Amino acid sequence: MKKLLLSCSLAIGFFASAQTTVIFEDSFESYTDFAIADVGSWTLRDIDLKTTYGITSGGAPVVFANSGVAKSFQVFNSTTTVPASGAGFSARTGVKNMVCFNADSAPWNDDWLISPQISITSTGSSAVSFWVKPANAAYGLEKFQVFVSTTGTEIADFTAISPVVTTPADVVWKEHAYDLTAYAGQAIHIAIRCTSDDQFALSLDDFKVTNTAPATAAPDCATLTTPSNNNTSVNPGSVTLSWTAPTTGGAPSSYDVYFGTTANPTTLLGSVVGTSIAATTVANTTYYWRVVPKNTVGSATGCSTFSFKTITPIAGCTTIANNSPYGALVPSNCNGTTAVSRTFAYAGEYSTVSLVAGRSYKFDILLKSGYYITIATDAATPVVLASGANSVTYTAATTGLVRFYSHANSTCIGATDSTSSHTRSVTCLGTLAVSDLDKSNVSIYPNPFTDVLKISDVKGVKSVSVNDISGREVKSLAPSAELNLSSLQAGLYIVNLKMEDGSVKSFKAIKK
Repeated sequence: MKKLLLSCSLAIGFFASAQTTVIFEDSFESYTDFAIADVGSWTLRDIDLKTTYGITSGGAPVVFANSGVAKSFQVFNSTTTVPASGAGFSARTGVKNMVCFNADSAPWNDDWLISPQISITSTGSSAVSFWVKPANAAYGLEKFQVFVSTTGTEIADFTAISPVVTTPADVVWKEHAYDLTAYAGQAIHIAIRCTSDDQFALSLDDFKVTNTAPATAAPDCATLTTPSNNNTSVNPGSVTLSWTAPTTGGAPSSYDVYFGTTANPTTLLGSVVGTSIAATTVANTTYYWRVVPKNTVGSATGCSTFSFKTITPIAGCTTIANNSPYGALVPSNCNGTTAVSRTFAYAGEYSTVSLVAGRSYKFDILLKSGYYITIATDAATPVVLASGANSVTYTAATTGLVRFYSHANSTCIGATDSTSSHTRSVTCLGTLAVSDLDKSNVSIYPNPFTDVLKISDVKGVKSVSVNDISGREVKSLAPSAELNLSSLQAGLYIVNLKMEDGSVKSFKAIKK
């Protein structure tokens, strides 16, 4: 059950010499759906004062209170929007969470969610943790930062205790935790500041502050979980290393994570309070990682090392063999959970999939671990749209058919497997914001430009304005396929296209 707990002493973990208790927690279940103010004892501050993106489903607006208005964070219930808004906005637990919708024009987000006053225990170690996720993988590089104040809830009262964190471009809940031991014995406010730069929406749930009693013994080793040991099909790029806390020995106050390409890694990737950390990887490389829990008494000893190997993505393939068609898939239910599948489908055959523009789809190979997926155009000479191992997420730019290929290895045209069938599955995950759908159809070019900036499609554009980087309007023009901006000095500008429907599309442009 999700509920608010103040100054409670509920034990959430037992160790040989320490006990962890919850000082404060809130999962936002008790607040009014879609509220943007008067959210219990929380303080919400909208510094940017900009209108925000909304949600669409099948091209029609998803209806909920305070959609599109200027706001900071909002109590969000994905089950009570009309229609239900899908997996991208669902809570981690229960049905409600807090969502920071992105501003729909520059300057972008500066939104604060400030906790009630919380008294930090004077002994032991304390930490704050919460879970965040982006709403859409195509616009998933959300940004936030954590602050603490010992005096009040004005913005000037706060001091940063974390760097700016950029989330991975996915729709997966991830926990973030930060040490509060420096504030022992003090009453504090904790703030999460959303500073996303033209993405979509950042969700936050299960906010918790805990205290761990002073340890009298060093912790034992953690249990490493993902990537699994000896995994050979990890996608390169940002990889999240995860583990579970030890259940014996002293309670850990933090974890030292060692990561590298040698079998006994000695390079410290980071020291974290939570149970995960992101690592940057390159293709076709074996990596090793080790986690050492520690506390004031000492560090765990003899902790094991896991390894994994990154794949060589097939996105570099420029052509796909035509092969033969086998079956059609139509994911008509876009709730993020209902999948359509083709049981009998072999490598060397493709299935056509019917997609709707703006919706994100997850393509899976269910019975063949390590198989590769290619999503391509439905044409005599297919063009690659997306690729990867085991599972691929793709956001449709246009409505129509694509081809769903699978391969036994990382080559686009070779190594088919016709000896056994395997199941292909497609799940519709959700829909982009109204303004983001439009962004896929309208562009400006060339960028950088010299004197004339062109608009790819002026249909529906009511007016054009140009702002400098400080937000000051420096040019106002009638809609035209070519904009004469020769009077502007060299620099970075924001070009705003005001549409007939009232929406605004903003683009960054550099004048040489």
